[in-house]
Amino acid sequence: MNSYDPTIVEALRSHVSGTGLQCFPGVSAPLQGVTNQDSPSLGEVADASLDYVVAGGDFLGDGNATTRLLEWRRTLKEGGTLAVLLPSESAHHDLVVRYLVQTAGIRLESKTDLPGGLRLLVGQRNFYQAWRRGIADVGREVGRLDKPDGWKQEVAFGIGTLLLETAEGEGACQFFEAVLRHDPTSVDAWIGLGIANVVAGRPDVARQHFATVLAAEPENALAQEWTQRLGAKADTQVPAGAPA
Repeated sequence: MNSYDPTIVEALRSHVSGTGLQCFPGVSAPLQGVTNQDSPSLGEVADASLDYVVAGGDFLGDGNATTRLLEWRRTLKEGGTLAVLLPSESAHHDLVVRYLVQTAGIRLESKTDLPGGLRLLVGQRNFYQAWRRGIADVGREVGRLDKPDGWKQEVAFGIGTLLLETAEGEGACQFFEAVLRHDPTSVDAWIGLGIANVVAGRPDVARQHFATVLAAEPENALAQEWTQRLGAKADTQVPAGAPA
């Protein structure tokens, strides 16, 4: 692959915008004027500093494929573009796609067949997608561990709190709900679920959760504060299973 069809060059060039580089080990690089880095390590490139990485060549067969994929992920900004040129019939094709999506957090956007039996995979780095998947995996593993239920609920509460700190309301709701399935009287979990619903854009649902807390603890400062923020007086009717 030492010469490139103009269609291939044009397809690769369309993803070159801002700061980036090309990685084509073992072959000539297709894009003039773009730095080619054929070393597996991009140690001198700062984390999350590149707008794009265009890659191809013999990176699958030189024993450093995993290192290269990790480095491309590391150096791309959130939303940065990765364009990878592969033989369309490569035995590693499905493996690369799976790794990009499931492990590297690349949101795959297109697959384009090009002249010469090549295929261009294009995606964007999506840290939050990968992070949410990792949190979900942790949650599933916690469910399998041979530990007391109370320990599992503490972990679930901690993950829910962490998700709230990063404004992931939907994910936080799932973990606070898991705590409440085990202990429907947990005031802290009801408050967490209320805040998570605020973050997720469901203030009416959040009001109900804060009302649940105030029905059990009328002087609860957090529930009072959030009720005031939401601009409505909480209905103090106690839902079934709520703390008493």
